[in-house]
Amino acid sequence: GATVHSESGSSSEEVSPVKVKNNTIDKDKYANPLPHVLMLTAIVVGVSTLGLALAISQKIFKSFGTLEEDEILNKLRPGSHD
Repeated sequence: GATVHSESGSSSEEVSPVKVKNNTIDKDKYANPLPHVLMLTAIVVGVSTLGLALAISQKIFKSFGTLEEDEILNKLRPGSHD
């Protein structure tokens, strides 16, 4: 287990704010940070992917004047007219 170091609180009694047995904390009774870390990672990856997709969309729009797939394919075909 983890060793507990407690600071003085507002109470005049010397009681740790976390109840411990033999100066160790039962890690199973406290929050697991892994789900929070995974969610934060998912949010960061999602925002990054969205930013990349928007940047690519802007470049496509500047090049072709549209984001419609059919219109872009028509402009890419040999012999097509604008």
